Amino acid sequence: MSDQYRDATGRLMTRAEVAGALGVDERRIRNLIRSHDLFVIQTEDGPRIPEFALECEGGGYALNPALRGTITHLMDLGLTEAEAIEWLTAPNVELGTSPLALLHAGHIHTVRRVAISTTLEG
Repeated sequence: MSDQYRDATGRLMTRAEVAGALGVDERRIRNLIRSHDLFVIQTEDGPRIPEFALECEGGGYALNPALRGTITHLMDLGLTEAEAIEWLTAPNVELGTSPLALLHAGHIHTVRRVAISTTLEG
């Protein structure tokens, strides 16, 4: 994925920045990426993790569980990780906004329902 998605994804963080935000070491971040709990976007500056993969919790940051489950769901439906990220950040006609915006608003089931119908049509 290229820098063209920077506007849709917001701030892109290095592994070191995410490790600092979560209060863990970089080895833990690499393991989270390997297990698809976190994901990276390839940019001209190297691999970056979108800030939307995290959520504010008690004055700090935590992994966004709705996002992880939704990306896993999209990959189970046959999308690659890059396609899943693109689908989440792009405006969706059926939803009236991006799936990511609805996830942040707590509409997980609506997003996953539309994901199923979208991938079955494609």
